[in-house]
Amino acid sequence: MVIRSNYLRKSAFLTFIAILAAIAAIACGSSSVSSYIRERNSELTLSIDDVRDVGFKTVRQYDVDGLIGATDAWFGFRRAAGLDPTEYEIRTYPSHSDAIADGAFFAQDVIGPDGNIFTSDAAWKTGTADRWLYRVPTNSINPARVPKYHDYMIVGNLVILCQGLDEATSQVACDWMAAQLEAEL
Repeated sequence: MVIRSNYLRKSAFLTFIAILAAIAAIACGSSSVSSYIRERNSELTLSIDDVRDVGFKTVRQYDVDGLIGATDAWFGFRRAAGLDPTEYEIRTYPSHSDAIADGAFFAQDVIGPDGNIFTSDAAWKTGTADRWLYRVPTNSINPARVPKYHDYMIVGNLVILCQGLDEATSQVACDWMAAQLEAEL
């Protein structure tokens, strides 16, 4: 019964997120994607310790060789009560403008349904095994590797890749992280 209970909680959470996205789309007169703010708080300079302070659990630190301009990169997660963890990849740059100039390209390379999740295709090869998961596609019985991150956000000097089933749920995860960081500082 624990499995069913977890499934019901997860299902209720995803339904809640979908309803919020639909309400936002109706209220704005357009899709939630068009109102998403990808670059926020250019004046902030954050470190991985600031992200840890808001509940981010680090799993592994990446070597940033080949990630142009980055000073640090981490894979980890945050866990909301009763739900599975949401995974993030946090990349640090010297400034907000560096995060945009150098980091946006590498983030866009791996996000979305067509994200380059295989080492042979990715612009930055490190950490590719953490950027995908197995999912069974519609009308199939065979699991396939699919991108874990469907969107990203730049908050201050951080580029944050956010896990989600699709673009809207990734954006919710990014908004949550940005709100936590902004509230902390």
